[in-house]
Amino acid sequence: MSLRLITDHEVNALLPYMFRYSVAILQIYPDIGKCQIGSGSLIKIKSHYFVATAAHNLRPHTDEHTYIGFSKEHSTEQLPFIRRWPQPTDPEPDIDLGFIEISPDRAIDLSEKTFLPLSRISPFINCWENRVFLCGFPSEYIPVDLAQKNTFNLNGMGYLTETINPKSLNKDAKDVSRDIFIDYDEVGVLIDQQEQFKMPQPYGISGGGLWALPILPHGNLWSPEGTVLIGIERSWLKEYRIAVCTQMQFWLRLIAEKYSDLTSGINDHLKLYA
Repeated sequence: MSLRLITDHEVNALLPYMFRYSVAILQIYPDIGKCQIGSGSLIKIKSHYFVATAAHNLRPHTDEHTYIGFSKEHSTEQLPFIRRWPQPTDPEPDIDLGFIEISPDRAIDLSEKTFLPLSRISPFINCWENRVFLCGFPSEYIPVDLAQKNTFNLNGMGYLTETINPKSLNKDAKDVSRDIFIDYDEVGVLIDQQEQFKMPQPYGISGGGLWALPILPHGNLWSPEGTVLIGIERSWLKEYRIAVCTQMQFWLRLIAEKYSDLTSGINDHLKLYA
């Protein structure tokens, strides 16, 4: 089987599978016809159900204006939050990460979605030798006229790419203990049609998950269940066409700090990779 066919099968399997764990985060101000969009990943740790995202998707917006887009077929619904961080009036955090916690009953009702277990989160990774898959909801894909009416056609994007070895970047601000850098080209390829298309600007993908494809010995079967979440996208270097993600240990430490009943389990998980 050719590499192109392998890639076709990978993407066709990854797209529906990964978007079971992905949601849009929308800030809707219907009185002024304004809508902003971000992305998030669904994670379950013990009895807690989270949307992991970038902090700038939540601050300074209030709960009243914050919606989770979990269905492509219906208008976006405002889910009741148990807890969120940061709060609208909190100062800008040092690391651009945040979360929303929703109730177990409401989480179970999201029939189109699945919550990722802690065992599928891999921290302390700044470079990956196989390909990676970035999931999110580019704002260019949300029609403005529908957004103003709180009716959405939530078109997500999955992008198969590679990490960049941070040693090859001449960038003073890089932090190998925090950052993951990935190529974000100007042109992508639509797998089904094998046609090139202009990539959308990555605005709206912020907070989306970066997934690492499994590294398998020769002859072993590949499956999307072998993917692991390694990062949360937060920004991009436009002049270099590089997206920047934050490694997962920082989000896990945030949860361990905010939830005393999860601290021990998360610390044990981090020790497996440290």
